[in-house]
Amino acid sequence: MHYKKNPLSFDIFIVIVIAFASFALFIYFDVVDRWFYFTRAYEKYDLDEIIGLFFGFFIGLLFFSYRLFTRVQKDNQRISKLVKSLQHEVLHDHLTSLPNRRSFEQEVLQLINKQTDSDNSFTLFNIDIDSFKYINDTLGDRVGDQLLVAVAKRLLDLDIEGATLARIGGDEFCMVVVNIDEDACLKVCEQLNGAVVEPFSIADHKLYISYTVGISRFPEDGTSYERLLQTAHIAMCMGKKSGNRRNNFKDSNFTQMTKMCFIIQNNLKDALKDNQLYVEYQPKVNLSNSHIIGCEALIRWRHPEHGFILPDEFIYIAEEAQKVHLIDFFVLEEVCKQLKAWGELAKPVSVNLSPILFVDEDLADKIIAILNQYQIPPHLIELEITERTLFADSDVPLLICQKLVKAGITLSLDDFGTGYSSLAHIADFPISAIKIDRAFITQICHSERTLNIVTAIISLAKAINIKVIAEGIETEEESLILKELACDEAQGYFFDRPLSKDVFSERLLQLKCK
Repeated sequence: MHYKKNPLSFDIFIVIVIAFASFALFIYFDVVDRWFYFTRAYEKYDLDEIIGLFFGFFIGLLFFSYRLFTRVQKDNQRISKLVKSLQHEVLHDHLTSLPNRRSFEQEVLQLINKQTDSDNSFTLFNIDIDSFKYINDTLGDRVGDQLLVAVAKRLLDLDIEGATLARIGGDEFCMVVVNIDEDACLKVCEQLNGAVVEPFSIADHKLYISYTVGISRFPEDGTSYERLLQTAHIAMCMGKKSGNRRNNFKDSNFTQMTKMCFIIQNNLKDALKDNQLYVEYQPKVNLSNSHIIGCEALIRWRHPEHGFILPDEFIYIAEEAQKVHLIDFFVLEEVCKQLKAWGELAKPVSVNLSPILFVDEDLADKIIAILNQYQIPPHLIELEITERTLFADSDVPLLICQKLVKAGITLSLDDFGTGYSSLAHIADFPISAIKIDRAFITQICHSERTLNIVTAIISLAKAINIKVIAEGIETEEESLILKELACDEAQGYFFDRPLSKDVFSERLLQLKCK
């Protein structure tokens, strides 16, 4: 019997032992007879009555002890239930009742410790619901919560052997599966994708969803929880960006991308200090006469070991790592320095701003402070925002934009037509210009439908006094069509590729000489 695990049994056992020991001692020393003769010899002291009093007190004490014992037992049971409840809350997601991030981390750490001295491995799946924010914003938080619960149930119903499923935050789930090879890993991905083929019926809505899965394996992709989760998360993010819903470790390109992600995250601050980052300027022209009327500032990164890193690669990763503000403010300061150097030759420069920056209520003040620091007239800065900024779930971006425009800075909407926005949405923001995405420009010579769309965009924009800029023009035919449609400005390799600050300075001098 395990007495330490059952204190009550142990106490009863001790009482029985003491009782039998006392009985044996009473018999051996003839205690009862001796006590009888002793009380008879001193009867004048009423020893019998005193013994009766003590016996009654002892019985009462036993009853009190029993009551106290049962009360303590009940309190212990309540405390035990409360502790278990608190432990469950600490280690489980309140919405789905799945293990939470902390619990999942403990599970993975245990697996890492178990697997260190063996040949076994495990795979971590990072699962993120596509367009969940859009569903949540349009249908409300309640529908979003119900969808998360329904997704969690479907994932659990898959009953994958050796799997532990957790919700680690928002619309992000993680699953760890032990002892599966690459082929089995792909089958798990197929099971995960199959779980959302059927629509979800929630609050009179039929919701069709998909999710993107990122994968990392122990020990190939890392030997720590942080590294494995980061690798799987990066794979998932890359999958969203590329449109590949299943990013797996068999893809050699993914291994290279993962390596590049770590390089970018770890070296970004050093790159800023060591002048690895620099700005090039792509001219913008007036389509009616092809004269340069400004430019767009484009960030570049030349790594000392890995060569030229494309902006599409490091901007996205910087956003995921919450470091994109370092890049955007670096570009703005470099542009201000260059505008000051150009002096009277200066033309308006467009600077891209990540939508992530628009959660900062002080963003407008910070931008204005930089312009004041370098004594740059606000009309020389045009800030390009994306459609993601328009669809923020707060009023902060709108207030920031209004403050910037009030200070004299102009705003333009980049990549118009690639997201959910329309000219009706733009009407709420103080936008001065829209940039038609290159995806439309490349098709206007080949698709009548695309040509009609671009024509409609330009006509509607002009009707509400918004300037139209076409980006990505590479042929004369595209340029002529847009000119006929009365598009205001354009940029692209047909006119000029991005230029170094020195070369662009020469172009400005040539313009002055003309």
